[in-house]
Amino acid sequence: MVTSSDAGARRRWTDASIESELRAQSAELGHFPTRSELVAKGLRGLWDAMRSSSGGVDGWRERLNGNPSAPSREEIAVRAYELYAQGAPGDAETHWFAAEEELISKPAD
Repeated sequence: MVTSSDAGARRRWTDASIESELRAQSAELGHFPTRSELVAKGLRGLWDAMRSSSGGVDGWRERLNGNPSAPSREEIAVRAYELYAQGAPGDAETHWFAAEEELISKPAD
């Protein structure tokens, strides 16, 4: 169980509460939420809870979507480096999250 603070309120994240909130957010957005989307909704603690649970964010994405086309960590890393090399503003974390969002929202070929 992970305890986190979102907008000043402490929340305990269990596998059941993570799954419930992820399903609600995925339904509302039409896709698995990115970190920045959760942060914008005051749910950074949900992201942190997913990261620290077994399987991490990728595990939760697979669990909810069963989406084999979700970008791998390697694909995200390559795209993040490309953003850096192209002079995109921001630090390594900014490039990572931008790359992840770009790859997630990219239509399947």
